Amino acid sequence: MDQLPVNDVSFMKCSIVIWFLLSSLAAWSQDLMSPEVCGTIDTPDPDFDHAVFQSFRQSYFSHSRQTETIQIPILPRIVRHTDGSGGLDPDDLEQILADVNRGYSGSNFEFYYCDEPSYVNLDIFFDFDRSLYADSLVTYNIPGPINVYFINKVLNDETFICGYASFPWYEEEYVVVKNSCALNGSTTAHEIGHYLGLYHTHSTASGDELVNGTNCLFTGDLICDTPADPRLGSHNVSEDCVYTGDETDLNNQRYTPDPTNIMSYSRKSCRTYFSPGQFARMAYYYEKDRSALDCNPVLGTSTPFSQEEKIKLFPNPAGDHIFLQIAGKIVQPSLKIEISNLSGQVIRIDPQISGQDLWSVSIANLPAGVYFINISQGTGVISKMFVKQ
Repeated sequence: MDQLPVNDVSFMKCSIVIWFLLSSLAAWSQDLMSPEVCGTIDTPDPDFDHAVFQSFRQSYFSHSRQTETIQIPILPRIVRHTDGSGGLDPDDLEQILADVNRGYSGSNFEFYYCDEPSYVNLDIFFDFDRSLYADSLVTYNIPGPINVYFINKVLNDETFICGYASFPWYEEEYVVVKNSCALNGSTTAHEIGHYLGLYHTHSTASGDELVNGTNCLFTGDLICDTPADPRLGSHNVSEDCVYTGDETDLNNQRYTPDPTNIMSYSRKSCRTYFSPGQFARMAYYYEKDRSALDCNPVLGTSTPFSQEEKIKLFPNPAGDHIFLQIAGKIVQPSLKIEISNLSGQVIRIDPQISGQDLWSVSIANLPAGVYFINISQGTGVISKMFVKQ
């Protein structure tokens, strides 16, 4: 048998090594760019007091704060096309809620739906670009419960993501979940974890956590019963939910993370567990920032003016005027019109309108662009997007 020249053998070895590295990099990159990745960016709580939290944690584990169930209301918000088509199948909501409560079993949290699903019918939100419309989405919030928006696709900085949520120290309050991810058994629970103050287990927002746990109070996810995590994914977690990586920390000590933790980036089918320390942190932020969650007002009864009203806006795009008409219902007095930009900033408030069913609104002074016109009465608001040419 002829032997290959030394140079050819070296070339083949080099090619194999390069192929292996590229394959590993591709798998790792796929985890980072996958639509299964969470878009919540871990940021420090500017008012976090370690001493206050540790005092709370001690009392929590003494069971003084675990004596009764805390019921947390969720309002499912299904985003559809402007014509009302598409969107999450409402029949899937029961399974999603069951998955959430299964993830939080062992805590004193119990989640329930505050009302029937509320619909947001707007094409620009159906395939949602977070960088463009996140501030506008907030304007659709119903006060009281956790507003969980189920959206067809969610784009973040040109990358499709599985969802994201606002931390308790953020001004806005909501959870966003991609429809397909809502059905994977763990993503909705993961995003609600962020809403209640949890970081990713691989977080480095406060520094790199060491495997030996000596800095666990002040680095990583700030929780000591969640092992240091190098950032999990399908590249280093097997289908049997076993960590297969060989990453090491700053002390060159090999990581031994928990692939079952819900706040990790492990395979979604593997994520089933919150640690006691995570439950304590969520209870802390619930008492501190989320205890006002409730089910009032109840949709359809205490809101006289809702997104389900039949509103006609024409022409669209528009020139100097747009016309608004409510079909099939007599307009009640004292309606107010606001015009806001895509960032949710109100740029004009028109006088209150009384007793009319067709309104002409001058937009001659607006620069060309995309706007929302918000028609409000009491706590109810209807928003319509229009384009000024």
